Amino acid sequence: MATITPPKKSSKIANSDNDNPNIENKKAIALSKPSPTETVNLNLTVPNSLKMEYKVFCALQGKNMNTVFEEMFHEYKTKF
Repeated sequence: MATITPPKKSSKIANSDNDNPNIENKKAIALSKPSPTETVNLNLTVPNSLKMEYKVFCALQGKNMNTVFEEMFHEYKTKF
């Protein structure tokens, strides 16, 4: 019976994060906090009928959904 020697173990794993210098930069960007004026996503789960009603309302007002949400939130905060 033939004897097969196992492959040599490499001390370096191929395609590791250390091989790509851009990975550190991407990690730093991912961990950095956005500025207060930067826009970011806000995900809400609502019924589709509410979303469609909101979208139509915004279109009838001639405003985008973000602007209407900001106005609505600021108005809501004044009540408390």
